[in-house]
Amino acid sequence: MRCVKGCSITGGIVAFGLLLLSSCAGGNYLRTEEVVRVDDTATYTLILYGGRYSLDLENVALLDREGDGYAFEIYAPEFDYRVIRGLPAREALAAAEKHAAHHHAFWRSFLSRIPGPGGQILGYEISPRYYPFETGYPDVLEISYHLQDNRVIVRIQLKPEVERRLTDEESPFIFRQLMR
Repeated sequence: MRCVKGCSITGGIVAFGLLLLSSCAGGNYLRTEEVVRVDDTATYTLILYGGRYSLDLENVALLDREGDGYAFEIYAPEFDYRVIRGLPAREALAAAEKHAAHHHAFWRSFLSRIPGPGGQILGYEISPRYYPFETGYPDVLEISYHLQDNRVIVRIQLKPEVERRLTDEESPFIFRQLMR
């Protein structure tokens, strides 16, 4: 009986701590969902992240739906990305696809939508998939979307295992050459 009381008190404290931490986080994290096509009736702000040099694996394009009351903000220095406003869907998607295909190990692009509260679409993500024999993984990026007020804060980085492979001297020769 003593273990049951102690375990339930400990569980209650842990649950309260998690509740407290989640309430301090401020905002919600958004999840992406794979789709086949974008809404071609909308106008978009195109955000091109990465592509800074020929072997840059951190490439992704975002289509921010204009007029929805939400603005995308990239959590990175301004020199890491470009913003092009007022593009029709077809033009924005074509430029996004071209940007995603920047790296020589590009295999195909991957299209995801970014739904907001209530399920409305805030935008789209066009990310590259690479040949695994060159990069070690087809999907090398961790991208998170955090909704804070009327802003979608976007953080983009290489996955830790990819970062380790890039710096590990014992990695396959082809993969190490990507960073030289």
